[in-house]
Amino acid sequence: MKGEITQVIKADVSDNHVLKSIGVSNFDIGIVTMRDEVLANILCTSQMKTLGVNEVISRASSDIHGKILEEIGADKVIFPERGIGQRLSQFFTAGNTDLLDYVNFTSYESLMTSKHSLIEIKVPEFMVGKSLKELQLRTKYGVTVIAIRNGEVNYEPDAHRKFKEGEKILLFGKNDKLNKLSN
Repeated sequence: MKGEITQVIKADVSDNHVLKSIGVSNFDIGIVTMRDEVLANILCTSQMKTLGVNEVISRASSDIHGKILEEIGADKVIFPERGIGQRLSQFFTAGNTDLLDYVNFTSYESLMTSKHSLIEIKVPEFMVGKSLKELQLRTKYGVTVIAIRNGEVNYEPDAHRKFKEGEKILLFGKNDKLNKLSN
């Protein structure tokens, strides 16, 4: 983060005295990443808010933990493990074997809980021999074909070109729509 942020400090912030000594009240943002020590996480979040940190982002390990963090004033609560699980589920549901073939669009506000993804899948059997125009994927399935890969990548697929067995397509859409199409 050097050059991106004015100051980054790593410290044992479960102690209020440590928070005061590092001048946490002057921080714009405090990020609490402790996962296994729920009580320390809650105390640190509470102390940061009490000491005047403008925005506190806290990591939660469960729904109850997240609710408590919200109730004590955390500005944002993130669930990294849940987000990674959702991403991996989407990736494997699509039948991919290359993690680079999957991108999850995550907004700053939702951190790891986006409902939209960009995934690459093998052309489903029902699409083989049909064109984009015939299939009407955007209308019927709510997904958009971004590219077709058959050796090389075509980022401007012709609406009349017929899909071939073994090709891969790069799709963008809501996760639930992508899951229906890729199953």
